Amino acid sequence: MSNEQFNPTGSMSSNQAGGLTPANPAFVATSPLEQLLEAACTNKMQMEVFLNQFINNHVLVLLNEDPGNPPQMNKISPVTFNRGDGQQYVVTFTSAERVKPFVEQFPQFKHALGMHAGFIVQSLNNNIGIAVNPGCPIGFEWHAPGVQQAKSNIDWSKAPWNQQQAAAAQSMNPAGGMAPPPSNA
Repeated sequence: MSNEQFNPTGSMSSNQAGGLTPANPAFVATSPLEQLLEAACTNKMQMEVFLNQFINNHVLVLLNEDPGNPPQMNKISPVTFNRGDGQQYVVTFTSAERVKPFVEQFPQFKHALGMHAGFIVQSLNNNIGIAVNPGCPIGFEWHAPGVQQAKSNIDWSKAPWNQQQAAAAQSMNPAGGMAPPPSNA
């Protein structure tokens, strides 16, 4: 992660985040979601099966500002990074343990907010993917076309998060890569 450079808008440019990373003997899963991720990374589970589980779990997004308590959803601008090929990703982590090394290197992004991964998927603009655990031994990049395909295949009317959170996304900062979720009507 030492080659990463962040710009003032909360984005990072890097080629480090790679795709699916192989299992690392030093990795110890700290949650059921991480156990599923490790299974996917070691080919003990199909990635499609994992992604269906992923969208039904909570992840942490990093922010460069305190979101407030309760979070002011209209002020949220999650950290993103841009790969050399122009592909942009929202940075997410599966646990606080995975966030710590990232924040140690980039203390300006010390604020984390737990969010339902499905809410993130539903809220992303069409050209933005999701990076899960960048810089960690176990993680992956879910490229924008795959995220968009998932968005079109999910019945969002049955989304487990509450309507207040979904409605708040309509005013999220577009510079952070979030867009209003589609209408369920």
